[in-house]
Amino acid sequence: MQKNSIKLESRLKGIGLSDGCAVAKVCRLDKDQKLDIPSYTLATSKDVEQELQRTIEAFDKTKKQISDLEEEVRSKIGATEAGIFTAQILMLEDDLVYGKILKLVEEKRMNAEAAVSQVFEAFENQLLSFEDEHMRERASDFSDIKHRLLSNYSNISQYHPTKFDKNKKIGKSMIVVVRELTPSLTMKVDTAEVKGFITEKGGLNSHAAILARSMGIPAVSGIPNVYATLEDGTEVIIDGTHGEVIVWPSPETIEEKLEFDCMPDVTDYCSEPVEGYRVMGNISFSTQLDQLLEVCAEGVGLYRTEFELIARGRLMTEDELYERYSDVVQRVKNGPVIFRMFDIGSDKTLPFLDMPEESNPALGWRGTRLLLQRPEILKTQARAIARASVHGPVYVMYPMIIDVPQFLEVKALFEESIKDLECGTIHHGIMFEVPCACLAAKELFEVVDFASIGTNDLIQHLFAVDRNNERVAYDYSPDKPVFWNLIKSISDEAKAAGKHLSVCGELAGDPRYTQKFIDIGVSNISVSYKRISDVRKKAKSIISG
Repeated sequence: MQKNSIKLESRLKGIGLSDGCAVAKVCRLDKDQKLDIPSYTLATSKDVEQELQRTIEAFDKTKKQISDLEEEVRSKIGATEAGIFTAQILMLEDDLVYGKILKLVEEKRMNAEAAVSQVFEAFENQLLSFEDEHMRERASDFSDIKHRLLSNYSNISQYHPTKFDKNKKIGKSMIVVVRELTPSLTMKVDTAEVKGFITEKGGLNSHAAILARSMGIPAVSGIPNVYATLEDGTEVIIDGTHGEVIVWPSPETIEEKLEFDCMPDVTDYCSEPVEGYRVMGNISFSTQLDQLLEVCAEGVGLYRTEFELIARGRLMTEDELYERYSDVVQRVKNGPVIFRMFDIGSDKTLPFLDMPEESNPALGWRGTRLLLQRPEILKTQARAIARASVHGPVYVMYPMIIDVPQFLEVKALFEESIKDLECGTIHHGIMFEVPCACLAAKELFEVVDFASIGTNDLIQHLFAVDRNNERVAYDYSPDKPVFWNLIKSISDEAKAAGKHLSVCGELAGDPRYTQKFIDIGVSNISVSYKRISDVRKKAKSIISG
């Protein structure tokens, strides 16, 4: 697709990196625009000494800039996300990087910019050669540091707005389009002004995507040639929830999106709960709890605990996890706190776990299967949750459960791991996201304390459709009777057993389906904080009207 080819309303399909929706004009940024990298041989020993000094100064300046970013992220978002920039500083200090560059300057008489480019590109290419998605995504960190270093050698800005952007702030009141979203760019923009990110490269678990989600900025990636396709000033709708960009949307399309998909930012007020329809909130980081409290969420219906590990880039200690978990339990006063045990695998592989390559990872070594085979991972998390339970009741939810024996096995492993600890009340439940578990709902409700329906994976597995594959995405749809019949059957079994049931998938946050949930007896949902107000408004109109 060539530049200027889009004149009428068109839809571009990508991968949703960060939920949310916005309508604004495009502002393109090009981090390569002014970085013409010189390459020459140093003629004298004095030239070598000067070049070594330039390198020391550029590295010191770069470390100071990243350290400032680290502190900003720590204060604004949280310690886990700040660890992204801590890792970048360690990369700069690694002798395999710094020492190799100095050696090229001193022994090969290579100018500093050329040496930096050669060393960092070698690391980037090595990471990009891995089949593991997470390893490939770490290449963006090396790219980020490289461009910051090269910019410091030349004393120029790392990112350059195109001529359309007349504002001093990058991306002010616009949707930023860039070839690759890096952690530095994510933090450089004014989060109160930028409306979204559209990129050609960048995965769901990249550091930049994690930061975008933490800041509540919609982001869509994986759209080929989007930088060349979209001109500055092009009006677009970005839908990070569904991984879609609508170019030159019609007034009707804008109205439809604003009504159903583009939920307003409601962090400035607390929406009143609706009697008979509990609306809880989803979080991926403990630091996101403030957002839920501001909109009066009735508990945490889904704590996606694995994202703390993804952001940190390593397994966390029992004490580190306890610190986060206990803070959430102590601060939530008006509802449950449901911890989903680490849901690792599928599109959330962790390179530091040395996970095997799989031909079909969505149906492979993931969720509870992985926890059962890596009991040391479960044990650490179980002990942290158990210690947090002394501050209030906790709900432990196991992902991708397939049947009763599997649930009983993982529950027993959890209880064995905490038998020497002083504990409060701990409830054990499951996620319904595998069809065979849904069909065994009656038997499962006899042994679980509670359950939640994960509609995202359930739709994917029920209809055997990859939701990120644009060739078959049309089949990823909840608008099929068989899906709602299955949800109703689970709801009926929960009522018969007197067990708590909630829905925590994206579908629960869409007001278009609130009526359906109420009709089939679902009265507990958990959604993104941005969707709480609109879902409550819709539920109130149905229940009272």
